[in-house]
Amino acid sequence: MTAIYIQDGDAVDHVPATALPAGSIVVQGKLVGVSPRPIPAGSTGGLLVEGVFDLPIAPGTAADTGTLVFWNPATALAGFDGAVPGVAYCGVTIKPVAADDIAARVLLNHPR
Repeated sequence: MTAIYIQDGDAVDHVPATALPAGSIVVQGKLVGVSPRPIPAGSTGGLLVEGVFDLPIAPGTAADTGTLVFWNPATALAGFDGAVPGVAYCGVTIKPVAADDIAARVLLNHPR
């Protein structure tokens, strides 16, 4: 069998069990995506798996440009420690993060 083109790889289909508001961050195994618009429960919607997003972080967190970023579904916050149980790699910072920032600017799913 040969490869058959389906769609560009910047978004993937997702059917959530519960309604997702726009901006929801979804972890499916090692794949992290962001819903650009609301997706009703049980309906097919798109998750963006490429792009630059501001992800919320814990207060007092700082990082340099190019730092690996991990999404913690339990806290709904991004962080920089991949050893925390349950976190999923989601990308790299594209600008420095200061300790007083409330979000990290992240290039989603950048190859490690």
